[in-house]
Amino acid sequence: MKNALLISALLLAPMLAHAQQAPASERPRTEREVAVSVIIRQLGQDSGQNVLVDSSLAALKAPALGKATTKDNLEEQLDSLLRKLPDGTAWAKLYLPKPIEGKRYAADNLSR
Repeated sequence: MKNALLISALLLAPMLAHAQQAPASERPRTEREVAVSVIIRQLGQDSGQNVLVDSSLAALKAPALGKATTKDNLEEQLDSLLRKLPDGTAWAKLYLPKPIEGKRYAADNLSR
């Protein structure tokens, strides 16, 4: 059974709906920022694990991670990313059965 990692607002989605990042003009531009969905996709590809992000976080911008991701350091990388996201954001490791043929897990459904 493959591990699926989910970075999500989990039960705090209503609180995060009101959380906003500072406007880009007010943030220091010391690091290259990319969409969280892009970072998560790269984490999954590099580690060989299923990594999902729900829609409340997918479009947020965060500094790109500084080192390569492996299966062994994936959780460390998720912790690093989490520190760059709004307060209340959490990630969870879920043990899920293989999805039905032709289907995929949707992060928004898993985070409810």
